[in-house]
Amino acid sequence: MTIPVKSFLFDETLESIGHLNTGDIFISIDAYVNGGIGKQHSLRTIVIPREKYDPNSLKV
Repeated sequence: MTIPVKSFLFDETLESIGHLNTGDIFISIDAYVNGGIGKQHSLRTIVIPREKYDPNSLKV
């Protein structure tokens, strides 16, 4: 792999990970369904940043 490709992949990976911090809340739903057209699986995770639920988290 060339340097520009590695740099691009690194940047894209960091962007997809996002910026997670201590105190963030993760809500995850993992669902399985049997029947219909076959087995189905779905996973959904949302992150609630600490500054959304704790207004004092930004004060120094």
